[in-house]
Amino acid sequence: MPGLFGFFLKEPNDVNMNKSLLKQMAEKLQHKENYIIDTFIDSKVGLGRVSLGIFNKTSQPVSYKECLLYMDGHVDNLAELKSLLQHKTNSDLSDEELILHLFLLYKTDLPQLLKGIFNIIIYDSNENKLYIFCNRYGVLPLYFTVTSKGFYFAPEIKALMCIPELDKTLNKQALINFLTAGLFLGEETLFEKISLFPYGTQFIIDSKLNIKKIKYWEYPLNFNYNLSKITPSLIEEGTEKLKYAIQKYFIKDPNLKIGVTLSGGLDSRTICAFGSKIHPEIHCFHIKLKSKEAKIAHNICKKLGLKWRQIEFKQIDWNDILQIGSYLSDSHLVFSQFWLMGIIPYIKNLELALDGAVIDVLLKPLFVVFTALNEGIFNYQHAFKIILKKYYPLPSDYFRLFLLPSYWSKSKFFVENVIEHFKKFPTDDLGALSQYFYFTTRGRRFVWSLPLLNRNFVEVGFPGFDYDMFDFGTSLPINLRMEANLYRKILLINFPELKDIPWAKTGLPLTKYQSPLSKLKNKIKSYNYYIEKLTRYKFSFDKENWGYRFAHDHKFRQPFLNILLDKRTSNRGHVTEKNIRQLIEYQQKGKAPFSLIERLATIEMFYRMFMD
Repeated sequence: MPGLFGFFLKEPNDVNMNKSLLKQMAEKLQHKENYIIDTFIDSKVGLGRVSLGIFNKTSQPVSYKECLLYMDGHVDNLAELKSLLQHKTNSDLSDEELILHLFLLYKTDLPQLLKGIFNIIIYDSNENKLYIFCNRYGVLPLYFTVTSKGFYFAPEIKALMCIPELDKTLNKQALINFLTAGLFLGEETLFEKISLFPYGTQFIIDSKLNIKKIKYWEYPLNFNYNLSKITPSLIEEGTEKLKYAIQKYFIKDPNLKIGVTLSGGLDSRTICAFGSKIHPEIHCFHIKLKSKEAKIAHNICKKLGLKWRQIEFKQIDWNDILQIGSYLSDSHLVFSQFWLMGIIPYIKNLELALDGAVIDVLLKPLFVVFTALNEGIFNYQHAFKIILKKYYPLPSDYFRLFLLPSYWSKSKFFVENVIEHFKKFPTDDLGALSQYFYFTTRGRRFVWSLPLLNRNFVEVGFPGFDYDMFDFGTSLPINLRMEANLYRKILLINFPELKDIPWAKTGLPLTKYQSPLSKLKNKIKSYNYYIEKLTRYKFSFDKENWGYRFAHDHKFRQPFLNILLDKRTSNRGHVTEKNIRQLIEYQQKGKAPFSLIERLATIEMFYRMFMD
């Protein structure tokens, strides 16, 4: 994946050896021949950037006085920041040069001034220090490790495998978390000594490898439970926030070829609708997982006069997708997250893909909070325990049945870890903590990772991460987010031509709300997992979900069987061939979820990539 990579050494080293190591790291990250690679090397540091050449096109590093800067991503508020440099320098600076000049003025206060999606590294050779900081949310992945010889970092774990002295000890607790929930908690990875760079944070690393960590931003630890009316001024404010968050990508370069993965939900239609006002050449892509949703998405595209491309599920070569996805994700994502990669053959001529992630959480109900309130649960620990077990329905009994004791006997399961993690916060506000859980864990380690995989081929933009949009959404009263009340008003007033097109979630136009009977039907459908289990997949409300496909679609099932029934899998020491066959048999009978199968297959691909 494009991004920043390199190292900062404790002691000077042979420059040619540093050059060789940096080259090896770059080769691990170069997945396309046309990637742009910029590097800087001396006896103490090796710094580099892999880029698609779409955002920040200036050759890097940029330098000023004794400092070098590398940047990945984009900063959106540079025009207003130029005023901070008036009369201090000329006005012909590139974006990267402007940021470097600001750094010399503001030093550790700089991250709080910048708005955007970025990772930035600055090497000050005079101080012999390395400064690293990301945006508020840590959207672009950056992994790091510290050894006795140096500090190393890269956007993919595989690039860190080039480090001669790297400690590759398996993180068994992270493995259990992944098998339990299909994601990781916080910044952990499957290696004990490799971590994801923390969001909203700045590292200052000195010559002795001491790391000063400055947390310059945190997610709001409060939730607005007030009841409020939807006013014209609120609709206008919401419209302006959404409009700017989306259209800034189109204004940045009017000639960009832009695509959107269009679903039947509200977020992608919002991006297409606001974007089409100034850029009528948007390419809409839809992978047909669900027939009704495909029809809704196509109708949205036609109403807006945009370009349409539908990819049939059966067109996807799952054997190839699983191999490519595992490699690009370092086997840190479950296989079902790779489905969006089915659009890769069709987006190669594009330059930017926009994704609606986060908009839904800002303007629509958040699952933990609203489930808890509906069930009258007010103790946050009790609420999380109930809700997370419902959200990740994988009882510990499955591990005792299918995994050897060495892998679960001394480990805590995911839900227990979440509860333990939240004890450190100075609040028991269920709304605030559930938002925090989503953004730092489910969002960052699962939801956002899916569209980021496509960043290996095109740039990816997230309008929902616009700072002003984010602050607006997280401050909204609870009743305005219930049933997307404010969100609906914004769409209906700005795009009346879309009012009769259903929202896939409810099956109804935006002007209509679900009846009690309709809500009851959806409530019953939410327990589809248990219905499939009881009927052994003979009945399902959703015959297009992954478990049903695995049980009935040989083409989809076979790549998983090829991985799990390979002798290498049963020789790892955590599961036997008998266990695997029993698990597959149980899944076919509806006694075990598909999720455990795909997670075991993901872990096996991890072993083959890093441990063999």
